[in-house]
Amino acid sequence: MSNTFFLLRKLRSDRTFFYRLFSLVLFVSAEIFTVLVLNFHENGQLRHIAVMNAVVGVTIASIFVYGAVDLSKRNVNYETVKTEKDVITSKFTTTQDLLFRIDNETRQEVGSWLHGTLQPQLTRLARDIRAKKETDCDIVAQRVDEINEKYVRAYSHDLYPPSLIVSLEIGLETLLDGRAELTLDHQLTNASNIGFSIWSSESGFEDSTRPLRLVLGRERGYATYRIIEEAVANAEKKSSASQIAVDVRVEGEQIRILVHDNGAPISKDAKRGLGHSVIDTFVQKFDGNWSFTNVADGVELIALIPYTPLTVAETLNRRFQGGGLDE
Repeated sequence: MSNTFFLLRKLRSDRTFFYRLFSLVLFVSAEIFTVLVLNFHENGQLRHIAVMNAVVGVTIASIFVYGAVDLSKRNVNYETVKTEKDVITSKFTTTQDLLFRIDNETRQEVGSWLHGTLQPQLTRLARDIRAKKETDCDIVAQRVDEINEKYVRAYSHDLYPPSLIVSLEIGLETLLDGRAELTLDHQLTNASNIGFSIWSSESGFEDSTRPLRLVLGRERGYATYRIIEEAVANAEKKSSASQIAVDVRVEGEQIRILVHDNGAPISKDAKRGLGHSVIDTFVQKFDGNWSFTNVADGVELIALIPYTPLTVAETLNRRFQGGGLDE
């Protein structure tokens, strides 16, 4: 009943409503007049025509009303879709702006590093070579190796850590070494069983005492890494935080990331920085959700990323069967 009243209100808000109503009134009036005339024509000799005319009139009027209501429904659906489109467009624009900011700040950071860190080292080496302070090729090569190891290699690892390519466990252990305590789901560790038994159902290689290893895929693995990296960096900025703990586990069909610190609580009017925007970008990429919560002993970040558990054995089986790999 409420839907009917809602449609009637929407119909009345349409500026063509009154034109439809006026046309319907004229049509019904003409029908009634025609029926009356035919009914009294020569003592009712044409009464059957009047009945037929009345039936046709009622049918047309019903179709007219049904069409008006149907059009109102379509208008409501159109407005709903348009609103959803505007919301999606707004989010897309916001995401584009955010990605532009991140790209711009990344370029500025890389440019500053090249200009302020790497360039002076190379300039100093070139000056010493020209001044013949360094004539021994071995010493020059040693200085080049030092620049490469101390600056180029270290900075490239910060941009995308090679340890993450090996496994999520190694990547997170390298990232959090000396910074936070890590608890990782057993199915995501290198100690889990990778499931060799797929080669033969009778091989007996599978160790039933260990869980099968899950594969997050490169994109989800990197998103997990970056969310933790930003969350830990934000926690470290608080002088009151002396302990940080990270917990990553698979619960049902989602990845649950928890970062806890024992620092001061977050105020309600706290502004979101770039780190929060980066976290939001990686979470929204997989239609997940996240939140900061003040707890009794500090602050917790909880991020949930949808994920359908996939074992290494299943992944390899899909590859050999030509099914491809899921990211």
